[in-house]
Amino acid sequence: MIRSLGPFAVVLSGACIQIDSGSDGDDGSGGSGGVATATVSSATVASSSASDASSATGTSSSTGVGGAPASGDQLYALAWDPNAALEHIITIDAGNGAVTSVGQLPSQYEMFSDCVFDPASGRIYQSSPPDVVLAIDPAAAALVTATVTSLPADLIGFFAGGVNGAGEVLGHAWDTGLSREHIVKLDPVTGTVTSLGTLPPAHTAFTGALYDHAADRLYTLSNEGTDVSILTFEANGSYLGASPLTMGPYVNLVGATVNGAGEIIGLVWDGTNSLENVVKVDPTSGTITSLDTLPPDHTTFSIAKGVFHAGSNRIYMLDSSLPAEIFAIDASSGAFLGATPLVSNGLVNPICLQAMP
Repeated sequence: MIRSLGPFAVVLSGACIQIDSGSDGDDGSGGSGGVATATVSSATVASSSASDASSATGTSSSTGVGGAPASGDQLYALAWDPNAALEHIITIDAGNGAVTSVGQLPSQYEMFSDCVFDPASGRIYQSSPPDVVLAIDPAAAALVTATVTSLPADLIGFFAGGVNGAGEVLGHAWDTGLSREHIVKLDPVTGTVTSLGTLPPAHTAFTGALYDHAADRLYTLSNEGTDVSILTFEANGSYLGASPLTMGPYVNLVGATVNGAGEIIGLVWDGTNSLENVVKVDPTSGTITSLDTLPPDHTTFSIAKGVFHAGSNRIYMLDSSLPAEIFAIDASSGAFLGATPLVSNGLVNPICLQAMP
């Protein structure tokens, strides 16, 4: 259900969505760069709060460690309205699970890929394979689409992994001729994609990516059956190598993100004890250290990746299985702080979780 978004720049503000004009025109590269002018009238804005629990898909309840209430950090995501068949831009109150729609996208906008955050610009970039990357300013409810018009020959599909210190989006693209994965960079202003080199042939299946903004490094997760590795890249895309993870009894690393100390925190399944574990992963040695276990009733997940909220020093993970929940983890100790069901008022399949800038 992924659709190409085309070369438009869209601005969402309150209840109005308009497609902004652009004077770029053809950039001479042979692509279809530039933006068109049009107007989309009065998008419906719906909102829900904790008081909407009677019509929500979940009940708001979360107590952290020792019964302390969870933080009310504001998070950003996208969610699907199955009745109107429209994608919504939403905020989530991590304390009570309240979901608020700040706008809805026109029907041609259906986005089902993950996204990355640029702390320098406050923008969120979301790849919509095969040829579009969206630039979103959540604070201003502004969405700008950038069409990828100059993908090198034989490369298909751009999947965003992280934003480096220069504001370039690093990611992957598949080479149909060589049957190899490329590390590529995208200029989000021009849409130009440049290949930075091919990855080793042993690494073709990727299940996630995360960025360490303090170290300006990109990590990607390669899952080749029983061989799970973390690949490390410099900010310029230089490949530094792969570290096989010492999984031991664990499988299925999900929700991985980088905390304020540059450590990778994620979830793994312990098949021996039938429990989900919060773990710390050393990207250099591949060592996995268990930090905490989740309650036994939390065993089924569809978590893309976590996000680090610097203000509260928490990592949040979005479980989009039903009923959808927000998981909170102490970013330093790895302690599981609780799970909050989303009070979503009919919106489903939340994706692209990010901490509000």
